Amino acid sequence: MRKPNEITLPIRNINLTALHWQAESNIKILAVHGWLDNAESFTGLAELLPEYEIVALDFPGHGHSDHRPQGEVLHYVDYIVDIYEVLNALDWDQCLLMGHSMGAGVASVFTSAFPEKLTGLICLDGLGPITSAADHLPQRLNKSVRMNIKSTTKTKTVYPDVEAAVQARHQAGDLSQQSVRKLVRRNLKRIDNGYIWRSDSRLRLPSLYYLSEEQAHAYLNNIQTPTLMIRPTDSSFRAEAVLKQRASLISDLIWQELPGGHHLHMDNPEIVAPVVKDFLHRLENA
Repeated sequence: MRKPNEITLPIRNINLTALHWQAESNIKILAVHGWLDNAESFTGLAELLPEYEIVALDFPGHGHSDHRPQGEVLHYVDYIVDIYEVLNALDWDQCLLMGHSMGAGVASVFTSAFPEKLTGLICLDGLGPITSAADHLPQRLNKSVRMNIKSTTKTKTVYPDVEAAVQARHQAGDLSQQSVRKLVRRNLKRIDNGYIWRSDSRLRLPSLYYLSEEQAHAYLNNIQTPTLMIRPTDSSFRAEAVLKQRASLISDLIWQELPGGHHLHMDNPEIVAPVVKDFLHRLENA
């Protein structure tokens, strides 16, 4: 079983980290995780795709990557710039983007804006950006500005040992304990009296900028890249009707439902890998 190497990717004024599974393959895969997850999200799936070169990224403020500089407000669209710079740092002219949840939303927007850089798109229980009803936008902005200005560096919860942190994350739900352990081990920092989360606390603040659903549709309608959407049947992430409507806007999309929850690719990668392989073989033989 091949094991990944951890690599560092310099972008702008921070360094990002990633797990890199090397292979000689025509298709290179950049995998991007969901909110408050990290590169470990893809370790199980990567092991079942040994014929492909895969880089699983830690977004800024996640996993082992640097946090954005103090004083900056975090914006969703910054992840688009991150992916662009990561591809430059990897010296990849083209790749396939695979994203989960928030990562799937970011990946689909990137695909719309930079189709020349992508050979394919795989979305794991997510498609398109976070949106808000247009008439809610002023109130959302009001609340977000106030919360971002009031926010200060809060004392983080200290866990006496790794097991206590595992149990705390497991109680948040939607993940098997085995999957929790993978994410937790990459998101803990040792301090004198225990462990704290590595993740940037600013990630929990509401965004200053939301798109409307109409704007999201404009991005999705522009995607011509072959796309695979995997929807777990037991997921409560985003309304099914919204995702199906969004999926209908992409001209070349395969919709695949599989049994499981929101983190299906972690909890049961064995049923996800064959679907991904079939899609990759289709691209290779096109």
